[in-house]
Amino acid sequence: EVSLEERQSKATEDISRKLRSVPARKDRVNESLAALQEFNDNGGSLFHTKTRSRATSLNQQLHKNCMEEAEYLRKLLSDIEKLKELDVKAKTQMPMSRQQLMQFLVQQGETLPLWIGGVDGFPPASVGAVEQPVTAPLKAGDAVAALVDDNWILAEIEAALPGGKFEVKDVDDEQRKPLTLPRNCIIPLPKYRANPKFDQHAIFPRDAIVLALYPQTTCFYRGIIHNAPETATDMYSIMFEDPSYTTGYSPALPIHQRYVVSFRDPPDVRDRH
Repeated sequence: EVSLEERQSKATEDISRKLRSVPARKDRVNESLAALQEFNDNGGSLFHTKTRSRATSLNQQLHKNCMEEAEYLRKLLSDIEKLKELDVKAKTQMPMSRQQLMQFLVQQGETLPLWIGGVDGFPPASVGAVEQPVTAPLKAGDAVAALVDDNWILAEIEAALPGGKFEVKDVDDEQRKPLTLPRNCIIPLPKYRANPKFDQHAIFPRDAIVLALYPQTTCFYRGIIHNAPETATDMYSIMFEDPSYTTGYSPALPIHQRYVVSFRDPPDVRDRH
């Protein structure tokens, strides 16, 4: 069996090799663009009968090169994401101090990959605020908010079990004691950040009620969006419910997109089995 370290090494080599081909693909796009620009500068046009065939050919070539480059980069980004998953798996297999765990969670929030869709592509489930349907499969390693003893905690899917239940582990449990939960006690976390400039509908709006991971903890609490991200690198600004404040809410705190999901009332105890 191939070890995790060997898989990481092979994945790194493959990515390095593929990266070396990126400049040549970009050059092909630029060459096609320059040829079309020169053609237009010399009076060529799709609207002229004499030049229409040449104009069509140049546009088709440019489109082909652009699509090939985009597809190549998407596959490369997918490979990089798989390597990241291997790195995360390697880190989580090692014991962590409380401080290391908190740093790791912040890093996970900062490095959540950005969803890059097509020109007219609607972002799929797991991008920002776009939820997964309850019928969507969950796989080992998926990060989730899990309802345990009336608290939503940060957990990870260990395995799917018969009867629509899942085995999960509390990320803050050093003993890694398995927990068995039904699907309605699990909320998958986003797998991609949404870019507000292109996919505003995948961002929770101001005043939306959400569940969010409170800073320096592994628990999700109810809060209200005070400010939504305006750029792909911005965080949410969230006011958490807190009766110790006269307003009933804490001052706004910055929270990464990875750790913000739609608020859900805990299911009735009778429905948790």
